[in-house]
Amino acid sequence: MTNKNIFLLIGILFLILPNISAVIINEIMYDPQNADSGREWIEIYNNESNSINLIDWKFVTDSSNHGLNAPPQNGGQGSMIISPNEYLIIAQDALKFIIDYPSYTGAIIDSSWTDLTNSIEHTLRLKDANQTIISELTYNPSIGASNNGNSLQICSDSWIEKNPTPGSVNSCSTNQTQTANNQTIATNDPTTNNKTDSPTIEINYPPKVSLNQEFIFKIKLINFDQDN
Repeated sequence: MTNKNIFLLIGILFLILPNISAVIINEIMYDPQNADSGREWIEIYNNESNSINLIDWKFVTDSSNHGLNAPPQNGGQGSMIISPNEYLIIAQDALKFIIDYPSYTGAIIDSSWTDLTNSIEHTLRLKDANQTIISELTYNPSIGASNNGNSLQICSDSWIEKNPTPGSVNSCSTNQTQTANNQTIATNDPTTNNKTDSPTIEINYPPKVSLNQEFIFKIKLINFDQDN
């Protein structure tokens, strides 16, 4: 006999937060295998339902601002408009990126910057046309992806090293889905819930909130106890 206990908590939270853009830095290739020069790139992701124009945006490495060259300048391809749920590459050198990833068919925006550090913490930012910081992160090479062919990828709010996935969902070890309205994190495969004594924790929450926005935060715990 199996006793299923399901606990569902729904909290309505009213938060006073500044507006947060839907564009996030999602993946970093800061130390490509072998030579770095011209082969570094970041991937950005639009997790909102609106398209966003990247004209006059800046990619910032520490305190240095770098312009984004509208395709097809310097070998870029695609558009400066990032559509909902779309991934886009900002490359140190668009032509070299295409050589490294010949099967990539998505948008590439060429920029230029001094090689990212491979030994100490480094802060990266995206600024919009009004010079507002839209996405910001600090990575540490001790996390991994240093000259081994891997990239750093955001998975469950943590940066981990994985095989590069330019233009597609990150290689997360958790069951993570990215949508326009919510992000789900699961601790294990839901198809195996009835095969283990360990509980599954499922969290659903919006990836962005606006000023005075009401949203629902859901936590679902599922545990199966087997009686012989």
